[in-house]
Amino acid sequence: MNKYTKAFIIIATSMIAAGVILSAVGFALGGLRSVHFGSQGFYVDGLPGDLGVSDDFLRDLDGFSDMDIRVGVYTVVLQKGDGYGLRVHGRRFGEAPVVRVEDGLLTLRAGEDSLRAGRSGFFENWLSVFPFGIAYSDWDDVVIEITYPSGARFGDVSIEDSVGSVEIAGLEAASLSVLCSAGSLDIENSALDALRVDLNLGECEIENVRAESAVVAMDAGNFSARDFDCGALNGDFSMGKAEVDGGLLGDVDISTDMGSVFLRTDRPKSEYSVDLNVSLGGATVDGRAVSGVNAGSAIGGADGAPYSIRVEADMGSVEIEFS
Repeated sequence: MNKYTKAFIIIATSMIAAGVILSAVGFALGGLRSVHFGSQGFYVDGLPGDLGVSDDFLRDLDGFSDMDIRVGVYTVVLQKGDGYGLRVHGRRFGEAPVVRVEDGLLTLRAGEDSLRAGRSGFFENWLSVFPFGIAYSDWDDVVIEITYPSGARFGDVSIEDSVGSVEIAGLEAASLSVLCSAGSLDIENSALDALRVDLNLGECEIENVRAESAVVAMDAGNFSARDFDCGALNGDFSMGKAEVDGGLLGDVDISTDMGSVFLRTDRPKSEYSVDLNVSLGGATVDGRAVSGVNAGSAIGGADGAPYSIRVEADMGSVEIEFS
């Protein structure tokens, strides 16, 4: 093989590789969408209406007492306002969410484009892992805001957001259930009878929340609760960090496979029975190191106490502080 043949093969191989890379870039950035020309200019299927035109609308709603929200890729915001209303802005996908109020139930469903994006968002965002940082992800700008008047009290509130974030402020409800595959959840200044959080990957922050009971399940990520007055608290954390600070007025049961657990309660140690087990890692109570396995016997929790704390950690650190 002479040098010209070698050079030809090298150039051809390089061009093929470049074509594959550019095709992947094109598909990841929306190359599978069709482009057509209309009265207002160019349109791209799956993108918000006219290119360069803001997609924003407001709608007043009839009063409702329950919520059932299921979307694919959105930021969902629940907050107090002048009345019952809906605002959608920055909509990236072709179909607007479908909203209905019937028999006191607010039902909100994303368009099929959003649901597909929630299932296949990986294909449009994988390039973000590369050093040049190309990514097609403006999910933080895709917002659904639901407002309700001050003093409104709800029954069941259920939110399912595949890939996005949920922000809740000033909510009073009998039950709140939030399921996110990947994203973030923020809850503040709320009063709930029952709280349930299922988050596969992401962050959950709670501040100034009252809940009679709470169940939290996270596969990977961080859970932070400040000024959290809770009755029964059950937490299952596969990997990550869990921090809870507030009035723990019930049975606390937390388990983690790998990570750290920090509990601070504003009640004295005499009001708790304690069962603490750390297979591999360290444990401290009120700043004093205790034995990891069966550490509860070294803490001196009271028998017959009105509340209990049980923490089981396979690998990591556990820290508990009493008032």
